[in-house]
Amino acid sequence: MRRFIFLMLLISGINFSPAQVGINTSTPHPSAMLDIESSDSGVLIPRIALTSPSDNTTISAGNTESLLVYNTSTNGGMSPGFYYWDKNEVWIRIQTSNDIEKPYVTGDLKHSFQTADHQGWYLLNGRELSSLPVNARDAANSLGLSSNLPDAANRVLKAKMGSENIGSTTGNNTITLKANNIPEVTGTTSTNGAHRHRSTDRGDTFEVLDEIQRSLFGGSTVLNDGTSTTNPQLTSLAGNHNHTVTVGNATPAAIDNTPASLVTNVFIYLGD
Repeated sequence: MRRFIFLMLLISGINFSPAQVGINTSTPHPSAMLDIESSDSGVLIPRIALTSPSDNTTISAGNTESLLVYNTSTNGGMSPGFYYWDKNEVWIRIQTSNDIEKPYVTGDLKHSFQTADHQGWYLLNGRELSSLPVNARDAANSLGLSSNLPDAANRVLKAKMGSENIGSTTGNNTITLKANNIPEVTGTTSTNGAHRHRSTDRGDTFEVLDEIQRSLFGGSTVLNDGTSTTNPQLTSLAGNHNHTVTVGNATPAAIDNTPASLVTNVFIYLGD
C-alpha cells in the first residue's frame, strides 16, 4: 500500500507530453526532453568514489560516453568534482572558473616566497601526514607518500632515475676528498747535498769553553767524558740520504659544494 501511495505521488508531480517529461510543471519546455522546475531544490548527481582517471569498473553496468558523475575521492591524483566519461575511455573533470584561475593538479610543486601552507599548497618540511587535513592526507597517499612529506630544506629538485623512489632524498652539499680521490704523485728528495746533524751529548755544556781553549792553544778539544775529537758534537759529512715528506691532513675538512643560489620555499599542491 505504501509503495502504491508513493508511486501515485510521484506520478502526480510528473507531466508527460509527446517525447517530453516535466517535473513540477505541466508545460515542459518544447526544447527539453526533461524539464524540472523548483524554487528551493536541485538535481543530485550520483556521487561516486572513482579510483583513477581510467576507472571503468566502479560503475557496475560499465561506462558509456557522456556518463556524468560527481567524484568524491582524490585517488590517482584526481580532485573532487563533476566528471564525464570521454570517448577516449577516460574520466574528464568539468572545469570551473576556479580551475581556470588555478591551472594545477594534485602533486604539482612550486617555489615561492610564501612561508606557510596556503590555498591547497603545503610546505615540504618533512612533517607527518597525520598532521594534515584529511583531504590533503588522502591526496598525499594517492601520490605514494606514506608517512611524511618530503623535506626540501637546502635541497634542489632532481628528476627520478631508475629505481629511485619519488620523494626520497639523496646527495650532499659538501664533499670530502680521500686518498683515492687524489691523483697519485710519487717523488723523493734529491740525494745531493751531503750534510751533517748536530748531536746532543754530555759534552754539550762544555762547548763554549772547548772552542775558546782550541782557539787560544790549538790542538784537540777535550770533552767532559774524557774523549778527544777535532769536530765536537757533529756527525760526519758522509752519508747522503733522503727524507720522507707527508702531504695533507689526516682529518681533512669538507669542501662546500653548494652552488650560488636563490633561497625559496618548496610547496606541493594537495587540494583545497
